[in-house]
Amino acid sequence: MAIQSTVITSGTPQSMVTAAGNIAVTTVYLCNRSPVTVTTNVYIVANGVTNFDNIIYSNLSIAGFDTYIMEQERLILGLGDSIQANTDSVSFNSLVATVSFTSI
Repeated sequence: MAIQSTVITSGTPQSMVTAAGNIAVTTVYLCNRSPVTVTTNVYIVANGVTNFDNIIYSNLSIAGFDTYIMEQERLILGLGDSIQANTDSVSFNSLVATVSFTSI
């Protein structure tokens, strides 16, 4: 099992996890460390794809000092596939994504 954390900022989506081989994503935590609500978008991006058409969470609102947990979905990613996100927050370090995954 591996864990990776990433600060999510506004603008171009950042990778929360990029598969270095075949992986199974078990849980994603989106933690809002600010006192105000932030909105985020989460994408699944296939290896080599440069657009963000595969949105899986659109305009997800996370209340101040709250955490949204994605634990019902089990995502299988192949080499180079990624899960990416961005936020509307301009507050530095307000949204942190932590991804739990394992190699398969």
